[in-house]
Amino acid sequence: MYQELIYKFNFSRSKVAKDIELQTSGRVINATVKTKDSYGNTLLNELKSVEVLGEKNLLKFEAFYGNEYELTVYGTDVSYENIRDIKVLEEDQLQFKFGEDVPHESLLDTAMDRANMMASSTANIVENNTTDKALDGNINTYFLGQKNPSDEDIDFIIDLGETALINRVEFTTNSDEEGKIKAYKLLYRSFSGDEWKEIYSKSNEEFNRKSCIFETVLAKEICIRVSESGENKIYISQIEILKYRSLKDEVFGLFLENNRSQLAVDVTQDMIVNLQERVIYTEDYMRMLEVASDLFIEKYSLSPTVV
Repeated sequence: MYQELIYKFNFSRSKVAKDIELQTSGRVINATVKTKDSYGNTLLNELKSVEVLGEKNLLKFEAFYGNEYELTVYGTDVSYENIRDIKVLEEDQLQFKFGEDVPHESLLDTAMDRANMMASSTANIVENNTTDKALDGNINTYFLGQKNPSDEDIDFIIDLGETALINRVEFTTNSDEEGKIKAYKLLYRSFSGDEWKEIYSKSNEEFNRKSCIFETVLAKEICIRVSESGENKIYISQIEILKYRSLKDEVFGLFLENNRSQLAVDVTQDMIVNLQERVIYTEDYMRMLEVASDLFIEKYSLSPTVV
């Protein structure tokens, strides 16, 4: 008979993870991780596999993101007494976001590589204006699709080719009536089989260039769901999907208080050193990192680390 055990974790900052490690003399059969995104939506992540080495179990999931996790473990001969040393193993965060300190930074510096993306649509392709034309970076080419009469909306779906933290999508629609997008929603999902979650919507918008800015989410796929467009067609070109710029939040996230008098609970020396290596242009950030380093040394009575 399976036993169900529930564990809750709360961290001082959001992090991306894929694996959870635990020690047990029992056998883990299945597990799920629940997280909440920036909009309060619950995301349910199913266990992909378990690697067992002695009593160490490595539970492997698709990438999840947040500062609060609920782990549910199903197993035989498991109990709260014989499961111990549970660790959420944080991934290298830089692979999911843009976190470099650069001079004269531009939003387009953070745009994801369209060459890795794939697009599809529920609309019927008009002539040779296929979905890939929206991702080729050429302003003179575009996707043009005719709404299927049986559909309520038209979906244009982009597989990002990777899982990334994103907070902005830009795209261009037609200046003429044919296919001009007027009302739409932006949706995302983090992993295979997940439900679409809404993160942005606009109606009665006449601008050709659409700029969608939203709270940071961990996305694997994006959907532009069009509910109103010219001649029941959609025209899309010049799509840019922009990764979350994390550096400011990472530096400020080292501290509990705005006056920077106390470090956040799970700050490590490696985190501070990593940020010191990346912050090379912004003087305010450099000073904050010096404060963080001093607080860490004082807290743990350490000798300074030379960077």
